[in-house]
Amino acid sequence: MVFSCPVRVHGASCTYTNAVRDIPAVRDSFNALTRATYGFDFRRWQALGGWDENYIPHALLEGDTVVANVSVNRMALTLSGRPARGVQLGTVMTAESCRGRGFARCLMERVLAEWTGRCDLLYLFANDSAREFYPRFGFVPVEETQHSLSLPPEGAAPPAALRPLDMDRPEDRLFLMQRAQAGNPYAEVRVSCGSLALFYACEFLKDRFFALPAWDLAGVLSPTEEGLLVSDLFGRTEAPLSAVLRSLTGGRGGRVVLGFTPADRTGCIPSPYKEEDCTLFVLRGQERYFQENAVMFPALSHA
Repeated sequence: MVFSCPVRVHGASCTYTNAVRDIPAVRDSFNALTRATYGFDFRRWQALGGWDENYIPHALLEGDTVVANVSVNRMALTLSGRPARGVQLGTVMTAESCRGRGFARCLMERVLAEWTGRCDLLYLFANDSAREFYPRFGFVPVEETQHSLSLPPEGAAPPAALRPLDMDRPEDRLFLMQRAQAGNPYAEVRVSCGSLALFYACEFLKDRFFALPAWDLAGVLSPTEEGLLVSDLFGRTEAPLSAVLRSLTGGRGGRVVLGFTPADRTGCIPSPYKEEDCTLFVLRGQERYFQENAVMFPALSHA
């Protein structure tokens, strides 16, 4: 429900709103604060139709100026074959001139009061500088595990016929979003979110997205010094993951690192995963799944 109201935070008069997307002046201010804090904004994502009702900034305003924000990202998850309702918190920020005034705490408390008990998993990815902040609200860090494979050379495997995806083409955007909404057919932790894939495709990894017509898949591929990084695959297919990966290497084989945890880990090599300046936190009481399963959230599910 769209909602705005006056609030007082440590004696300061502000306006709370979750209607950032729908108020142009507030949206512009939100984008300006995001650029100042993180170096990007959401303008192109919105222009391409990616900002939908599942991304909900919760902001404090002084006038029409956003001075603090905590965004809620509603996520459709599948954990080990079981559907789960996820809420990921992100775009946590406070204007430099307003830090230390309790604005972020006010928003965290409001968001947690609204969503605790209404989802199966409430989580976030924290910068190292904020690792001490989130435990105050009941979040605990959990370890992630990444998997890789060492594929033997196989000359009979032809190179995959990859086609780059161009987010300026409506048909390519539709192709990507439909398959990303289906999720990764090979993943233990599956995230169904076409709009989030579009965000990465039009911003940080726009030159890495491809279509794989032979299997009706979309994906994200990056060559590295150590081999091939397959950040994600999207779509519905019954082709074995090993066949897809062999094709992506062009039959040359070698080391393939996965940005997701495969449900079938035959031949996979696990290793502790720690993204630079980033730690996964979950609400206390929800960490058991990660303690009992050596998994990682898909690399492209970070909102």
